[in-house]
Order: sequence, then structure tokens, then C-alpha cells
Amino acid sequence: MKEDKDVIIERGLQESNYTFFDREQLVSFAENFYTVTGIPVSLHTFVRDSVELQAIHAGNTLRCSICTYLRRECFPAFRRACFDNNHAALAECSKAGKPHVYRCHMDLCEAIIPLKRFDNESSVIFLGRVDTKPATEEGFRAFIKRAADTEPLILESDAEELRRLYYSMPRMSEDGFARAVALAADYAKLMETESRPVRYIPRTYVDAVKQYVSANIHLPITREMAASHVGVSPGYLSHVFARELGCSFSEYVTAKKLEMAKELLSSTSLPIITVSERCGYDNPKYFSTLFKKHTGMTAGEYRKKATPHLDNPADI
Repeated sequence: MKEDKDVIIERGLQESNYTFFDREQLVSFAENFYTVTGIPVSLHTFVRDSVELQAIHAGNTLRCSICTYLRRECFPAFRRACFDNNHAALAECSKAGKPHVYRCHMDLCEAIIPLKRFDNESSVIFLGRVDTKPATEEGFRAFIKRAADTEPLILESDAEELRRLYYSMPRMSEDGFARAVALAADYAKLMETESRPVRYIPRTYVDAVKQYVSANIHLPITREMAASHVGVSPGYLSHVFARELGCSFSEYVTAKKLEMAKELLSSTSLPIITVSERCGYDNPKYFSTLFKKHTGMTAGEYRKKATPHLDNPADI
């Protein structure tokens, strides 16, 4: 019997180790670079241009930066804009084969620096986000307007936290950022020529898909979208999910979306129609039907049970 090409690929991933830079060296670089420059750093390695093997972070990427806050608060349009912006910059960096400095959709400075490509693997250094303008109330209002233009769901109640995060974001001149990029680029060249490579075993497809679902929980995720992301067929993705998790892909996505819905219902006063949208359901009636099917109660009933201290929680 002819073996499915995806099975062959998976067996190859399991049986072979991929050459990768020494993780300890990368962690040391990220931490030292952040200490010296104050610029957040993240380093990513990808196999077959799709599945991320590992990420290393230093700086306020680990804390709640203003952009991280906006993404974590489930603002779907903002998260999508970040995703599209980063992928466009990554494509530009890959095409040019050299450091790429750019401004994101929020007018913050970022840079991507490529590390040496192996046969089926690539690594990049992300620098930023950095504001090259001084922190002022006028600048804050412009930042919030830009964010609101991207994401209409941002609420007035978010303003004070966003103000605090705006004033604490990393800042330096454009020339200073350019010098920092040059420093990181020199380090990348040094790593390519002097670093002793180590062997690294990649994550499974399931791990990669879990990350994809988590990052895109606000979208109407399909099996085809996830399969395309990790580079396998939809049928094979279903096979792997059934084997590894004991459920179908759609069952997994639904469970994660409902987890998010429960969290929003119990921790916020957002209207149920907004909760539905933030969980990737454009049709609130379908969301309500699905929620009751899986929990045995309506979203409004769940909220009242989960928040007995609130007299009139939003239920529309």
C-alpha cells in the first residue's frame, strides 16, 4: 500500500534531528541585548517555513506591553493586524536575506534579522516594539485613536491601563534603534560563523496547531486553515488529532472557544453578542445554541451563576 506523503513527512520529523543554534547562547544574547539596549527581543526558529520549533524572549515581551495587552484582551481586528504586519515583514526579510527595519500598523519601530538558513529550517531575531517619539498626552491620544481605528471594540474602561502601558513602553531615537539593529546583525553574523550548532527535535504537528488555534481563537477557524498553517493535508490533521487527543479538530476548537466564552462571561460585563464575536462566532444565535448544547444553560444563565455578586450582568 502506498504510504501517505504526510505520514512520510511526520516519520522524517520524528526520526531526524534538525541542526539548530545553541539555545543557551541565544538566551544569553537576548537577555544581554535587552539589558544593554532596553529593546525587547524574541528569537524564532521555523521548520519548513511554517511550524515554529521554539521561541526565546527577553524584555517586556514577557510582561504586559501595550501591544500584548491589546492582543490578550481578545480584540480580534487588532490581533489580526499584528499577525498580518509581522508576516509581511517576515516575508520581506526572507526575500531580501538581510535585516529589515519597518514600522508596524501602530507606527512603532520593529526589525527582523535573519540567521543562517539550514536545509529546512530558518531562524530570525525580532527586535521591538520601540516608540521613537517622546511620551506625551498628545502622543497617547494619537496612539489610542490609531488603535481604535484598527479595533472598534476597545472600551473607555481600557483607557487608564493603556495610558500606563503607553508611558512605560521602550523609547529611543531612530538613530539609536538603527545602531541597535546593526549590533544585533553583527551578532547574527558571529553566530553563523562561530556558533557550534546543536541538534534539536521539533514539536509535533499537534503542538503547532494548538498554538495556531490559541492565537486565532477570535477567528472562525477551519480544519483547512490549520492544516495549511502546518503544511499537511486536512485529512491527515484529523487523523493526528484523533490519535493524539481522542477528539476531532472541530471538537477541540469548539472546546477552546467555549473556554474563552466562559472566561469572558465570568470576568467581564461585555454583552453576549460581543463575547460571541470575540470567540469567532459571527452569528450570536448559533453561539447561543452551541453554548447551551455544551453547558446545559444559556450564556446569560451561566453569567448569572458565575457572577452572583453582580446584580444586573449584561445578558444581551
